[in-house]
This record gives sequence, structure tokens and C-alpha cells, in this order.
Amino acid sequence: MHFTEFLYDEIEEKSKFAISFIKGIRSVFLYNKLIINYKQTDFGSVSNMIKDEYRKQSILIEKNASKYSAVDFQKAASMLIPIYRICGRFVKQSDLCLERSMALTYALISVGIPVVLVIGKAKYYISDNFSFHAWVELYGQPLNDHDGMHKQWSVIYELPKPNIGI
Repeated sequence: MHFTEFLYDEIEEKSKFAISFIKGIRSVFLYNKLIINYKQTDFGSVSNMIKDEYRKQSILIEKNASKYSAVDFQKAASMLIPIYRICGRFVKQSDLCLERSMALTYALISVGIPVVLVIGKAKYYISDNFSFHAWVELYGQPLNDHDGMHKQWSVIYELPKPNIGI
């Protein structure tokens, strides 16, 4: 019996959205590839990598968006994100939110999850070091940050601009 079943007397459903082993491994390599490219190039070339991957996977993403729920995608992403973080350490992933969020967006798009990279500006003064922040959203909900992101940050940029009702 899982802890959530015991605590809430609920049966935890398995995600209907499944990622093949090969696609999962490929996404880990793409995550690391983007981190390496981010260190060697600039934001523009890395954002073009994300746009190109989105174009390649757009049919799959649209099909998945109509077939699966946000909960299915969240469960799949929650299994992949720790793997990406661990593997990212092998290529010296920094703690820079933009680097991690861009790599996460790239990797999750590669497996057909309709995510969006969001960059926001602080709504109020935090400190000189943190006036901008980046995170990944799935249907308007942050995947790699807390739920109150829209209360603290004003969205100034989203990548890619999906056409599937996100």
C-alpha cells in the first residue's frame, strides 16, 4: 500500500501516458546536450534548438495533448525530472534557473509533453541578484517550481508558443 493510499484512502492511478525506454534515454542525452550548448553558445541558439525540437515533435505533442490529461503528463514528468537533474551533474549543470529550465523544456518536448519555458520579471523588489526567473509550465502549472509563481513573477517571455490550448 502506498503512503498516499493509506493517508487519503485513495488508490493512486498509474499514468496512462507512457514513455518508451529509448525515448527516455534520448531525452536524457538531449537534456545534457542543451546544457553543454548553453555553456558554449548563447540564449538565441539554444532557444532555436527548443523551437526546432518543438517543430519536429509538434504532431506527437498535439496528439498527446488531445489524448492524455495534465495529470498523466505531470506523473511522467515527475519521474523524469530527478533523472535529468542527476545526469545533468555529469556535464556540470549549474544552479542557474534559465539553464535548467531550458534543458528541461527541450527534454520534455522531445518525449511529447506539451511544456512551455516561462521567463518572468519580479513583481516586487527581491534583491539585485534575482530580478528575473525561469521555470517550466504544463497547462499553466509550474513543473519545476512552486505553485505561486504567477503571484511573484510577471510573465515576459514564453517558449515555444504552442497552438494546443495551453
